[in-house]
Amino acid sequence: MAFLLFLSLYPLSLTAGNNTVAINEIAWMGTENSSYDEWIELYNNTPSSISVDGWTLKNAGETISIELKGVIPSYGFYLLERTDDNSVLNIKADLIYKGSLKNSGEKLELFDNSNNLADSVNCEEGWFAGDNKTKQTMERDYSGEGWHNSQDKHGSPKSKNSEGLSLTLPTIPEEKEIIPQENDKKETEVYPSDIIFNEILPSPEGEDSKEEWIEIFNRNNFEVDLSGWRIADTAGKTTSYVFPEETKIKPGDFFVVYRPITKIILNNDEDGLQLFSPNGDTMDEISYEKAVLGQSYSLFGEKWDWVAPTPGKENKKSSEREVSDKSSEKEVTNRDLAAIGEQAQNSPKSFTPLLISSIIAILAGMTILLIKKLQQNKNLLQ
Repeated sequence: MAFLLFLSLYPLSLTAGNNTVAINEIAWMGTENSSYDEWIELYNNTPSSISVDGWTLKNAGETISIELKGVIPSYGFYLLERTDDNSVLNIKADLIYKGSLKNSGEKLELFDNSNNLADSVNCEEGWFAGDNKTKQTMERDYSGEGWHNSQDKHGSPKSKNSEGLSLTLPTIPEEKEIIPQENDKKETEVYPSDIIFNEILPSPEGEDSKEEWIEIFNRNNFEVDLSGWRIADTAGKTTSYVFPEETKIKPGDFFVVYRPITKIILNNDEDGLQLFSPNGDTMDEISYEKAVLGQSYSLFGEKWDWVAPTPGKENKKSSEREVSDKSSEKEVTNRDLAAIGEQAQNSPKSFTPLLISSIIAILAGMTILLIKKLQQNKNLLQ
């Protein structure tokens, strides 16, 4: 009994290697509220506090590169939360970072302030543990077997991992020749990456419930089958829409889905969207802080801007639309003047009253176009 009491009071211990700080727990799947609610936990394996100023945590492609700062107390934890401090409720993050973890797996590496590798977790072929459905996290295994699913949903942030008393780093198995079996020949399907969000309308001038829409764009030079792809919003009451079977998008084409179909509510104050392939990988994501009435959030290169909506068409900025509007005005004016001349030749006696009424009609039309343009400029300034 005394021995068990001693073990329960003894701090966690890494029994392999010289790791002073280790990657201890990973919530790569997020939460039910949002897949953005990802977090990573580090552990100080020494009896002294350690400053992590100048340390970095990266993934293999460096789409995630986090510069650490602060101090990890002796035998203590360091919590990194993605995007904001809401990934773990009621526990304050030590650092907020940006960048998403792929559901298919990542390789994470921790470097000290001298750029020496302090710890690494290679899950490029798939996460060792964790469950996207139950939201159990991936914890270091105290029994010496590597990693395991957390016993509790949402894991054990800033506290001891579930199971066991001593933490053992996973050993790297010797490479062995793998002879493929008949049942192993089926390869994991790879989905094209250039399917992106191109334009969304969160705050239409009409009814939101009927006129909100989301536009997808295919940047590939080949047709893509969207069957099983999924769109999900990230704020408030989150909703997902799965593209039905035989949904295809041609190369360089647009695909618009409206709210009555998707049931996705685009909040006017703040929201975001994620696009997932059928295997659960995040293919694209966007977010905005405040919607502009009557304007769509549109992609131009790598940047987003609020402009007049162009569903199913190439996005256009204000200056491009003004040139188009002026051309339309000139075309209307010239056409109407030509009609006046033709009618004057056919009916010379009635030319004067006809001319007056036609000029009034043209001026009225130009006034309407001017009012519309002023309203567009007003919306852009809001």
